[in-house]
Amino acid sequence: MVCPLFAAIGGGRDGIHLSGSASGASANIVGNTIEGNKGSGVLVTRNSQADVFGNAISGNGGDGLTASHASGVNLTNEDKLFDLGPNRTEAGSKNAGFGLSGSVGGYVDGPAGTLDGAKGARQVREGCIDRVT
Repeated sequence: MVCPLFAAIGGGRDGIHLSGSASGASANIVGNTIEGNKGSGVLVTRNSQADVFGNAISGNGGDGLTASHASGVNLTNEDKLFDLGPNRTEAGSKNAGFGLSGSVGGYVDGPAGTLDGAKGARQVREGCIDRVT
């Protein structure tokens, strides 16, 4: 699934919520404006994987980007299909939680960009693989 140039603005709980089952789910979330949601801007959970880059993730009520429960987020564009740069939080519009959060057996990999939140830029808890540069 590729989600280019999608706007998740002021929606429900999370802007983009990717959740799998035993076989997981995957997506490319690229070049979006994701702002003003009640929960995380992007939530990747329950055996899912997403390539997330080139997005403006700002002003959300939770974390900007969350990877949890055996799920992973790649923050880079290895195939160079789109060259939109890293994810970013717009100046003056931090997310309410962390810019980037990882927990419960998840992983985060790649450049953090300028993702930011009121609680800090990044929180990767024990049990989550942190390969953020």
